[in-house]
Amino acid sequence: MRLILFVVSLIALLFAVAIIGPSFIDWDKYKPQIITQVKNATGLDVTIDGDLSLAVLPSPRLKVEGLSVAAPRKIRFENLLTMKSAQISVAIMPLLQKKVEVQTITLIQPDIQVEMMSDGTPSWMSDKLQKMQNGAKSVGTLAPREAKQ
Repeated sequence: MRLILFVVSLIALLFAVAIIGPSFIDWDKYKPQIITQVKNATGLDVTIDGDLSLAVLPSPRLKVEGLSVAAPRKIRFENLLTMKSAQISVAIMPLLQKKVEVQTITLIQPDIQVEMMSDGTPSWMSDKLQKMQNGAKSVGTLAPREAKQ
């Protein structure tokens, strides 16, 4: 009986930590790291003027307030995207398998401004994204040749 009570108490404690724990962490201190990672991955300049928050239960979700993404090629619009907030929730079971499965993305007051440049490239295409796209095209064209040999 004592063992059952101990196990139930331990589970309840872990559940309470999962619910309450993330609210004690200052997620805003991770803004510079997030901005740097987005820049490294996409070449886009991101600004987060608001708060970051993370919750684990009932499903893991991240909320970002005051998000803007600068246009890498500006003609008429300074930003590709500005929004009051964004909330992203992911499924919990795939996370245990080191996979991310996005369940929902909610954008509050998004303002998306995209345009085509005179050379036909879209305004959201940074040099980094262009290189990634060209690399994907070249890999796609090499695969059939390799298969024929």
